[in-house]
Amino acid sequence: MSLLSGIVSAAGLIAGASAAWQQLNKPETQPANTLFLDVLQQTMKADKTKSAEENALLLSKRFIQFRDTTGDKRLSRPESGFAPELFNKFDKNGDGYLCEQELMPLFMAHEK
Repeated sequence: MSLLSGIVSAAGLIAGASAAWQQLNKPETQPANTLFLDVLQQTMKADKTKSAEENALLLSKRFIQFRDTTGDKRLSRPESGFAPELFNKFDKNGDGYLCEQELMPLFMAHEK
């Protein structure tokens, strides 16, 4: 992968992460996501002893636990709550599911 394609790919993931957060905050996804987003934001602010990657992995795991209705520890598009085009940005291997590693950019982009 060239440097330019890596930058373009990273920019796309950040844009996708931002869109995902906006989608999770839409009124029609409330109130189910409200409590979860509050917990995530508190967790992200609270643990400054971990690296950004460690926190993103932890938050990815928690997001999957919260949304996974089948118990397979991954999210289908309906389970994720994401629009198809947004889901496809994160589904890097194209298997139709999001795993912890594929969700990490969502939480890396919003870590403060």
